[in-house]
Amino acid sequence: MQTSRNIFTGNLAKWKQHGLAFVIIMVAMLLYFSPVIFQNMGPHAEDTIAWKGASKSIRDYNATHDDLALWATNMFAGMPAVNISVPIAVYSVDTLIQKMPVPWTFLYFLVGGFFFYLFLRQVGLSWFVSVFGALIFVLVPHHLGLINAGHNTKMRAIMFTPLLASTFLFYVKKTSIFSFGAFTLALALMVRTNHYQIVYYSGFFLLALGVPFIIQYVQNKEWNKLGLQLGLLIGVILVAGVISAPRMVLTEQYLPYSIRGSSGETENTAQGGGLDKGYATKWSFPPEEITTFIIPNYFGGSSQYEYTGSAVPQLQGRTIPAYWGDMPFTSTTQYLGILSVFLALIGIISFWKNNIVKALLVLTVAALLISFGRHFSPVFDLFFNFMPLFDKFRAPSMILYLVRISAPILAAFGLQYVLDLDKSQWKQHLKLLGGVAGGMAVIALIPLLMGNQFELMKSMEAQQYRDQVLQMIQNARLDMLKTDAWRVLILLFFAGGALYAYLKNYLNAKVLAPILLVLMVIDMYGVDRRYLREFVPQTQTERAIQKTQVDNYIQQDTGLYRVFPVGNLFNSNRWAYFHQSVGGYHAAKMFNYQKMIEENLYQGTEQGNSINWNIVKMLNVKYLVADGQIPSEHVNILGQDPQQKWVLHEVKNPGPRAWMVYNTRVVPKASAQRQVLNQSSFNPLREAVAGSAFLSQTTTDSVAYTADVSSFDANSIKVEVETPREGLLVLSENYLPIWWEATIDGEPVEIHKVNAFQRGVVIPEGSHSVTMNIEATVFHASLISANVFLWIVHVILLIFFIKQIPAVREKLSARNSE
Repeated sequence: MQTSRNIFTGNLAKWKQHGLAFVIIMVAMLLYFSPVIFQNMGPHAEDTIAWKGASKSIRDYNATHDDLALWATNMFAGMPAVNISVPIAVYSVDTLIQKMPVPWTFLYFLVGGFFFYLFLRQVGLSWFVSVFGALIFVLVPHHLGLINAGHNTKMRAIMFTPLLASTFLFYVKKTSIFSFGAFTLALALMVRTNHYQIVYYSGFFLLALGVPFIIQYVQNKEWNKLGLQLGLLIGVILVAGVISAPRMVLTEQYLPYSIRGSSGETENTAQGGGLDKGYATKWSFPPEEITTFIIPNYFGGSSQYEYTGSAVPQLQGRTIPAYWGDMPFTSTTQYLGILSVFLALIGIISFWKNNIVKALLVLTVAALLISFGRHFSPVFDLFFNFMPLFDKFRAPSMILYLVRISAPILAAFGLQYVLDLDKSQWKQHLKLLGGVAGGMAVIALIPLLMGNQFELMKSMEAQQYRDQVLQMIQNARLDMLKTDAWRVLILLFFAGGALYAYLKNYLNAKVLAPILLVLMVIDMYGVDRRYLREFVPQTQTERAIQKTQVDNYIQQDTGLYRVFPVGNLFNSNRWAYFHQSVGGYHAAKMFNYQKMIEENLYQGTEQGNSINWNIVKMLNVKYLVADGQIPSEHVNILGQDPQQKWVLHEVKNPGPRAWMVYNTRVVPKASAQRQVLNQSSFNPLREAVAGSAFLSQTTTDSVAYTADVSSFDANSIKVEVETPREGLLVLSENYLPIWWEATIDGEPVEIHKVNAFQRGVVIPEGSHSVTMNIEATVFHASLISANVFLWIVHVILLIFFIKQIPAVREKLSARNSE
């Protein structure tokens, strides 16, 4: 007898059901990614373009050297490469995906969708329901919007979450060497995405899945089973940790010296704390924006949005600042889908006795409360102050990732309830379905009835725009909001009509199921295309950072120097693509360098501009680029780029990359050292500021010396020095007390922290060869151990699959003979 559990698969073997599900998910993804796969197109992702600039020196080095670049020479006067681009030197599934001829974005979504389907089958849901839930997951607009935003590591981590969850359930339900290996590999792949915030939150998800099993073991007094699984779980974490260690080792070692790991004025920054709470909570999710789960444009969607409405003809077809919520800006939406939310609420109510449903509801509520950040500080503060490593992460709204995982699962439970319900009790079911739909309809009616009373503007926009322009923007926002509200009501109407016809036996489950699927896809696609349509030819994306006349002129100078993009240009990584820049953007830049930017870079005393020329000398800046002319006696104006209107300046007497000083001004505290750097009486080419005295004799008089940088690359710097007396070699590179080791004529010497953020080495009288090399011994050792353990896991999985071949052949032969 055919039931709702097999309405589309009949008596198909499980492997055929899985194969059919894979094909359906693949076809859906092909429709979305066809421009990338068949037309050689790609997203115009701003963050990807920024990454290309930041990683340029690293990629260039890796292409011509056998070792891996561990230092980026093109940003911030040098910084660790680990959080920019360190290739995975241990090969597995993720590296295979990257090397496939098919676009990796498509493959990650295919993996995510298929394992989401398998996960839903593991929790006992039917074939169609599992496919339905998997499609919701991959079609969530936020997930697809990550591609256009260029948040690639985040997207990879999210798409590996279903693999992690599926192998975890497999491990718990059938603990064996194979399930141990599968779960270990999945966890290692998840960590290797390098998005540790998503990895951290995925632990909450696994905890929610595991708690029901722990409760069951305790109730049944299955202590041996509980002990075995917890013990092996520790083994999974340890082995996965070893496999993913190379990047983690670098990240863990660097963390205390980045803006995410230091918070105090201590000489030993390893003792510092995490992010400043104000900085960490900028992207707190406002509670009122929960409405965006069912109405994507309730608060405008994204900050840069193409207005296609007709209410404001002047703005039609133009990009407008659509988002008017409380967060600084957004690049996508938190929309979950109207049918997804509707079915998720049904699933929670109808399957309330299911422990997994209870756990997911608790997880969803907890994630929401944490995401509110500064808007609901008691909960966020509890985690920020007491949970290990939690204070290293910013953007509380990122934990909504857990809501986007839970909602499709709960929606699948809701659909299962609908397809399995007893129609003889149709009135009782109608009350539940109608009540949930009615509540959602009321939320959609509010902007239609009261939208004119909404503020529809951010707090600073009154000063930012003229009244007439602001009024047009507000009208466009209201138009977008009302359009989406009508959209929700129409979808609810059709879905509600289909459900009513189903309850009254006008439709059966075999007809209702595809109707709901089509409505869901129409709903999701309508929002998805807003955030995944900026495809441009790959050749254009590869040339996204265009060389200008300013770049051409600067590159004629083949010396060793840096470029200073001034003012609004400072945070752009495009300068790092062509030059060694003192600016750029990175979320984990070095703490000492960030303090220099905040307290020194623009604290000059020259009339007409605020540039600190002491810092300019110390950073080996030879060229400055600004939106206008810089009035200063320290620079010559070379000209203006006719297209970009940038003005190029050359420093008259630029500071070198390495120089000698013969006096150290002792200032114990780093904050006081930075104050010295702002003083006009301080000459960085004659003396250095330090926490202690390094030289046996000092003088501020001019001394004839030479300090020539003979070689300079990502992992090594060599300076030839000739000095008539003992002095301090100052290198215009960021000081980092780990990895870098110095020698003078082959003998090890100490690298001192000078000028609050730079390196110094004491040089004895005479001619000497000074070398600084990165010696990340733990990292290199971790590469060996990671390879060993990964091969062990691969062999375990391979042996299991080989052992299954005879059994599979036997089953196929038996079926063929029937």
